[in-house]
Amino acid sequence: MAYINDVVVKMHYSGKGNWKQVTTQGQSNWLKKHNVKKVYIARHEENLVSAGMMRKASFQMVDTFYDPNKRTTGSRNTSVLVKNSFPCSRNFKANN
Repeated sequence: MAYINDVVVKMHYSGKGNWKQVTTQGQSNWLKKHNVKKVYIARHEENLVSAGMMRKASFQMVDTFYDPNKRTTGSRNTSVLVKNSFPCSRNFKANN
């Protein structure tokens, strides 16, 4: 299992496909090398840009919970998502 805590992208690199490259090519090689079966990632519940990137990368929602120590604005909720190691099955369900 692997866990990605936070991803921050400088404005200059935003919208240039870097996230897709990390979640396909970069992670795929690392995951295979370390025999990782699932990748978990967390995001602020209300971060719609992050939600879209994760959806495009085939991450599935696991849970959303109140996280006041980490989230100080908005809903203060953290959403956790999961993805099977690459390549991801289209029939994947988060509770597998």
